[in-house]
Amino acid sequence: MSSRLRPVLAPPSIVDLILARLRGDILSGRYAAGTTLPPERELATRYGVNRTSVKHALMKLESVGLIDIKHGVGSMVVDYAERGGAALLEYMLDHDRDTDRGLLTDALEV
Repeated sequence: MSSRLRPVLAPPSIVDLILARLRGDILSGRYAAGTTLPPERELATRYGVNRTSVKHALMKLESVGLIDIKHGVGSMVVDYAERGGAALLEYMLDHDRDTDRGLLTDALEV
């Protein structure tokens, strides 16, 4: 009898969970382009995590083109339809019903 081992999937990290929530809020329009996200301290309190975890999640959002982080100003949501790069496609595909399907279709055609 052949026993096939299935890979063990690691649970998502705290950073990934924060990232998913913020990404969902941005892609659904809760935080529109041009708005500033709440400060790190407020997000940390809201999610019950430390500021370091929030900071890492924000840095990931910046790396895919969803926000710009400016010291002393905060994290500003950008127009991802204009500025988002190829790395953003993975996030859009992972985000369910709130993703702009027209934008996603256009991006995949390109």
